[in-house]
Amino acid sequence: AAQFVPGHAPMGHGRRLVACGRTLGEALEGWTGSEGYVAGRGVGSGVHAVGWVGPALGVRPGPDVARQEESLTGCGLPDSASDVDLDRILTATLHDKKVASGKIRWVLLNGLGNACTRNDVSEEAVRAAARPLFA
Repeated sequence: AAQFVPGHAPMGHGRRLVACGRTLGEALEGWTGSEGYVAGRGVGSGVHAVGWVGPALGVRPGPDVARQEESLTGCGLPDSASDVDLDRILTATLHDKKVASGKIRWVLLNGLGNACTRNDVSEEAVRAAARPLFA
Protein backbone atom coordinates (compact mmCIF):
# COMPACT_ATOMS: atom_id res chain seq x y z
CA ALA A 1 0.00 0.00 0.00
CA ALA A 2 1.20 3.49 -0.84
CA GLN A 3 2.15 5.85 1.98
CA PHE A 4 1.35 9.54 1.60
CA VAL A 5 2.41 12.65 3.42
CA PRO A 6 -0.84 14.33 4.56
CA GLY A 7 -1.88 17.02 2.11
CA HIS A 8 0.29 15.63 -0.68
CA ALA A 9 -1.64 12.62 -1.88
CA PRO A 10 -1.98 12.23 -5.66
CA MET A 11 -4.88 14.16 -7.14
CA GLY A 12 -7.00 11.15 -8.05
CA HIS A 13 -10.71 11.32 -8.84
CA GLY A 14 -11.90 11.24 -5.21
CA ARG A 15 -9.42 13.89 -4.09
CA ARG A 16 -10.40 16.13 -7.01
CA LEU A 17 -14.04 16.00 -5.98
CA VAL A 18 -13.17 16.89 -2.39
CA ALA A 19 -10.81 19.66 -3.54
CA CYS A 20 -13.33 21.49 -5.73
CA GLY A 21 -13.83 24.99 -4.34
CA ARG A 22 -11.13 24.58 -1.68
CA THR A 23 -8.62 27.00 -3.22
CA LEU A 24 -11.05 29.90 -3.12
CA GLY A 25 -12.82 28.66 0.02
CA GLU A 26 -9.70 28.22 2.10
CA ALA A 27 -8.49 31.65 1.04
CA LEU A 28 -11.84 33.03 2.22
CA GLU A 29 -11.61 31.14 5.52
CA GLY A 30 -8.01 32.23 6.05
CA TRP A 31 -8.71 35.87 5.32
CA THR A 32 -11.78 36.15 7.54
CA GLY A 33 -10.45 33.91 10.34
CA SER A 34 -12.60 32.67 13.19
CA GLU A 35 -14.83 35.73 12.93
CA GLY A 36 -15.96 34.93 9.40
CA TYR A 37 -16.22 31.88 7.25
CA VAL A 38 -15.17 29.07 9.55
CA ALA A 39 -14.18 25.57 8.40
CA GLY A 40 -16.44 24.29 5.69
CA ARG A 41 -18.53 27.41 5.20
CA GLY A 42 -15.79 29.13 3.21
CA VAL A 43 -15.28 26.03 1.10
CA GLY A 44 -19.03 25.95 0.46
CA SER A 45 -18.78 29.53 -0.78
CA GLY A 46 -15.79 28.53 -2.89
CA VAL A 47 -17.77 25.71 -4.48
CA HIS A 48 -20.59 28.17 -5.24
CA ALA A 49 -18.20 30.56 -6.98
CA VAL A 50 -15.94 28.07 -8.76
CA GLY A 51 -19.00 26.18 -9.98
CA TRP A 52 -19.56 28.89 -12.57
CA VAL A 53 -15.99 28.73 -13.94
CA GLY A 54 -16.71 25.41 -15.68
CA PRO A 55 -19.52 26.72 -17.88
CA ALA A 56 -17.44 29.79 -18.73
CA LEU A 57 -14.70 27.47 -20.01
CA GLY A 58 -17.14 25.10 -21.69
CA VAL A 59 -16.32 22.16 -19.42
CA ARG A 60 -19.63 21.95 -17.58
CA PRO A 61 -23.26 22.57 -18.49
CA GLY A 62 -25.07 25.40 -16.70
CA PRO A 63 -28.02 23.22 -15.55
CA ASP A 64 -25.58 21.11 -13.52
CA VAL A 65 -24.38 24.25 -11.76
CA ALA A 66 -27.94 25.34 -11.01
CA ARG A 67 -28.61 21.94 -9.46
CA GLN A 68 -25.41 22.23 -7.41
CA GLU A 69 -26.40 25.71 -6.23
CA GLU A 70 -29.77 24.42 -5.07
CA SER A 71 -28.11 21.59 -3.13
CA LEU A 72 -25.53 23.85 -1.46
CA THR A 73 -28.12 26.43 -0.47
CA GLY A 74 -30.43 23.66 0.77
CA CYS A 75 -27.64 22.51 3.10
CA GLY A 76 -27.43 25.99 4.57
CA LEU A 77 -24.08 26.89 3.04
CA PRO A 78 -23.64 30.60 2.30
CA ASP A 79 -24.34 31.78 -1.22
CA SER A 80 -22.98 35.26 -0.56
CA ALA A 81 -19.72 36.70 0.72
CA SER A 82 -20.58 40.32 0.00
CA ASP A 83 -18.77 41.44 3.15
CA VAL A 84 -15.38 40.27 1.79
CA ASP A 85 -13.03 41.94 -0.71
CA LEU A 86 -12.69 39.66 -3.76
CA ASP A 87 -9.29 41.14 -4.68
CA ARG A 88 -7.85 40.10 -1.32
CA ILE A 89 -9.25 36.60 -1.64
CA LEU A 90 -7.83 36.17 -5.15
CA THR A 91 -4.44 37.35 -3.90
CA ALA A 92 -4.62 34.83 -1.05
CA THR A 93 -5.30 31.99 -3.53
CA LEU A 94 -1.76 32.44 -4.85
CA HIS A 95 -0.51 30.89 -1.59
CA ASP A 96 -2.45 27.66 -2.15
CA LYS A 97 -0.44 24.43 -2.26
CA LYS A 98 -1.79 23.80 -5.78
CA VAL A 99 0.15 26.76 -7.19
CA ALA A 100 3.05 25.79 -9.47
CA SER A 101 5.11 28.21 -11.55
CA GLY A 102 2.79 31.03 -10.56
CA LYS A 103 -0.33 29.27 -11.86
CA ILE A 104 -3.13 27.84 -9.77
CA ARG A 105 -4.20 24.32 -10.60
CA TRP A 106 -7.96 24.83 -10.24
CA VAL A 107 -10.19 21.87 -9.51
CA LEU A 108 -13.40 22.26 -11.50
CA LEU A 109 -16.46 20.09 -11.78
CA ASN A 110 -17.03 19.03 -15.36
CA GLY A 111 -20.30 17.27 -14.60
CA LEU A 112 -22.22 15.94 -11.62
CA GLY A 113 -19.82 13.73 -9.67
CA ASN A 114 -16.89 14.42 -12.01
CA ALA A 115 -13.93 16.74 -11.55
CA CYS A 116 -10.91 17.84 -13.54
CA THR A 117 -7.88 20.01 -12.87
CA ARG A 118 -6.97 22.97 -15.06
CA ASN A 119 -4.01 25.31 -14.83
CA ASP A 120 -5.13 27.47 -17.75
CA VAL A 121 -7.92 29.29 -15.89
CA SER A 122 -7.43 33.04 -16.10
CA GLU A 123 -7.92 35.30 -13.13
CA GLU A 124 -10.55 37.08 -15.22
CA ALA A 125 -12.57 33.85 -15.54
CA VAL A 126 -12.41 33.22 -11.79
CA ARG A 127 -13.23 36.85 -11.05
CA ALA A 128 -16.26 36.77 -13.38
CA ALA A 129 -17.52 33.53 -11.82
CA ALA A 130 -16.95 34.72 -8.24
CA ARG A 131 -18.17 38.31 -8.66
CA PRO A 132 -21.88 37.54 -8.00
CA LEU A 133 -20.94 35.81 -4.71
CA PHE A 134 -18.86 38.78 -3.56
CA ALA A 135 -21.24 41.50 -4.81
